[in-house]
Amino acid sequence: MAMNIFYYSIQKTNQSDEVYAWLRSLSPPLHIQQLPSGKGLSSRESLNLRNGDLLIIFIRNQDELQELMKQQIESSNYKICLLFEKQDQELIRKGLLLNPRHYSSMENSYTGMDETIRKIVERSQ
Repeated sequence: MAMNIFYYSIQKTNQSDEVYAWLRSLSPPLHIQQLPSGKGLSSRESLNLRNGDLLIIFIRNQDELQELMKQQIESSNYKICLLFEKQDQELIRKGLLLNPRHYSSMENSYTGMDETIRKIVERSQ
C-alpha cells in the first residue's frame, strides 16, 4: 500500500498557503493532501492518516507548537517533517520533541526539505 502525504498547519495564513504551494511545485509532482487548518488532527480528512504516512507540518510560533503538542501526535506512527516560519532555535529545539525526519524553515528556503521528502517517498515504494 502506497504512503500518503499530508500537509497541516495550525492556522491558515499567507505563509501556510505559500508553503503548500511550494510543496505542490516539487518535481516530480507529489499528491499532497492538505488537512484543514485549525481543526487539529481530528478532522474528517485526517481519518485518512495511516501508520507510516508522511505528515508535513508548518509551525509559525510557540503558540502553534504548543497547540500541536496538545494533539499528542505519535511520531512513531507517522514520518514527520517540520517547516518553521523562522529559524528560531528555541522553537526548533522544542519541535524536535516530535522526532521529525527533517526540519527546515522559510528563512533558509526550506533547505534539504525537498530532497528529504523525495527520499521518504522513494523508500516507501
